[in-house]
Amino acid sequence: MELLVVVVIMGILTAIALPAYQKSVMKGHRSEAEQLMLQVASLEQQYFIDARTYSQALGSAGLNIPSANGWTCATTDPGNCSNTYYTVSATVTTPTSGPAYFVIKAVPSGKQASDGTLYFNADKTGAYSLGAKTRTADDNGW
Repeated sequence: MELLVVVVIMGILTAIALPAYQKSVMKGHRSEAEQLMLQVASLEQQYFIDARTYSQALGSAGLNIPSANGWTCATTDPGNCSNTYYTVSATVTTPTSGPAYFVIKAVPSGKQASDGTLYFNADKTGAYSLGAKTRTADDNGW
């Protein structure tokens, strides 16, 4: 009987703790993608100072982001950086009137797919919005 009570208590604790743990893991993976996106944004500004334009190539053909810390960055233009959970890419637009701009997008995949797409310099629809940091999932987290 005591063993049965212990098993029931362990089941209840697991039912409570497992979803909280999984949510925490998702936030950790999101944070990694956010850090890479901010690095890309910083490198875009530096690249603009040197080349007077932005770059869609994140690897050695453009911003020269190294493949490290679980991220693999393509050397092609346009390129992206990806890991098991996100694919990060930059889109550069040069309108006929007004200044050029870039939008960085992180699309989740695998276990992270329900987390929503992350945007830098864009609203939740992906439309340009200077300095905006948004995500298509609605839990106020970027």
